[in-house]
Amino acid sequence: MAYIFDKFIWQSGGHTMRRLKNLLVTAGWTVKYTSTGSGSQSSSDLISNDAIMNTQNAYYVVRMPDISGVQREILVQNTDSNSGDGYTYFKCAYSAGAGFTGGDATTAPDATDRAFGNWTGWPTNASNAFNNAQMFDNSTSKYVVIIADNAAPYGFSLNTFSVTAGTSTGDLSGYFTTGGMMLDPLISGTYDAADADPYVFHHSRDVPTQWMRSTSLQQTSIYSSKVYGWVRKGLSNPLYLPFYVSSIANRGACVSNPYTGKDDTCAATYVVTYDASVTSWPWHIKGTSSMLRWLMQNRNTGDTLSVNSTRDRIVIGHMTLPWDGSSPAF
Repeated sequence: MAYIFDKFIWQSGGHTMRRLKNLLVTAGWTVKYTSTGSGSQSSSDLISNDAIMNTQNAYYVVRMPDISGVQREILVQNTDSNSGDGYTYFKCAYSAGAGFTGGDATTAPDATDRAFGNWTGWPTNASNAFNNAQMFDNSTSKYVVIIADNAAPYGFSLNTFSVTAGTSTGDLSGYFTTGGMMLDPLISGTYDAADADPYVFHHSRDVPTQWMRSTSLQQTSIYSSKVYGWVRKGLSNPLYLPFYVSSIANRGACVSNPYTGKDDTCAATYVVTYDASVTSWPWHIKGTSSMLRWLMQNRNTGDTLSVNSTRDRIVIGHMTLPWDGSSPAF
């Protein structure tokens, strides 16, 4: 396992999604399908520039390297009308083995096991319907950080955040987040052996400034419209249910560890909520994130932490992610 990184100033949604594709290919993924939004679907990479990915209906499907006979895939499609709002609407879906098939120049392929990371409402999210919600905010002044693992389990995280500090509180405080997407592998031994897909796929929608903030990751109501993501696959009737990331007391109020002098973080555990229509499906732990850890200090998005080595974590919202040791010019 080795994380590789791409960091740049936002230009457009199409530019960001094209850079995500390119980094995943560098990490070992392969391009399965692309479309420019017109003409025809191709098995080669037609997404060669930003203008193409900024075109409504343009899409790509990329496939993760085989892990124990399973090939996971990600679909990204521009669903924006490109009416001047910064190309911020994208359909993003995940297949945990069946694979995306079909589709044409304007219609994205589909998969029998696909899960969208931006479905909303309860209980309709059990049907896993696509909700064409806003993935990135409309601002043009933001940074982009993409992280990808170039070896199994091949997780990745795409994150955007404001260039200038907000003047408000809550989601808009500090260098607030402005949207993102993540395929998060769970740590081995923290999930049940019956779970055939120990990953969580999720991304921002509706209110991108809640990305990686407690308001979207930590939920106390099972009926909240802010919970989203792929949960479980492989049992007799695969279910798509809400989850939330466990919280911890005093998060954001701690100081550096007095013994080591380094920053402390805390494990982030995904908890699946109870579905009243499925009595055999109680609250339970999905598993522990291999990429996310709760931020225990008060820090701005874009700050770096030194936990096990110098600048080995970066702050995104209320969470931290792996970092490459550099001093970013944020």
